[in-house]
Amino acid sequence: CFHNAMFPLGELFKTNSDAVGACYQKTVRQIALDENLPNASKNESMGICFVGKRKFNSFISQYLPSLPPPGNFVDVESGEIVGQHNGSIFYTIGQGAKIPGANEKWFVVGRQNIDTLLVCQGTHHPALYTDELVIDQRSFCWIGGSIPGPLNGLNRRMRVSCRSRHLQPLLGCEISIENSLIIVRLDTPLRAVAPGQMLVFYIGDVCLGGG
Repeated sequence: CFHNAMFPLGELFKTNSDAVGACYQKTVRQIALDENLPNASKNESMGICFVGKRKFNSFISQYLPSLPPPGNFVDVESGEIVGQHNGSIFYTIGQGAKIPGANEKWFVVGRQNIDTLLVCQGTHHPALYTDELVIDQRSFCWIGGSIPGPLNGLNRRMRVSCRSRHLQPLLGCEISIENSLIIVRLDTPLRAVAPGQMLVFYIGDVCLGGG
């Protein structure tokens, strides 16, 4: 999936204004214009760029066959109902849960079922953190085209760094292959990792792949 990507871009500037004081060289945008790329003159995307200045809930509702059922926020510690929501599909792990009258902010931990969201109080509650992740090998793309050598060895283990979000500091971890799964054991617990979220591996400045 990365065969047509060209790296690195670290030596290039985005625009001429970024290159003030530097020797003249073509910017990323100028190269895109020269190559007649369709997005050469588009504004930089921030956040969910295709949504624009619209509320996410309103946007996504337009593409659902029917509105999701409302449900309950349930305290992950006590099992008690602490509030209601307008559809679990509008929430992801780590997102703030709007619960009126709460003396401390609540956050979504996960889904108990289709209409019940588990929540916890406090942005650093232990329930928001994990120190082990599992990736299906079929959804992972190794930039080199195959699994790195150490993972094919006797121990099938390898030390790398990883990140799950853009500009997130790299975290040390050990990865191993077990059957059809990549098991990731983190040196430091990671907050609010949602099912289906990307995880990318590095050795130094070299990106190994992601999935």
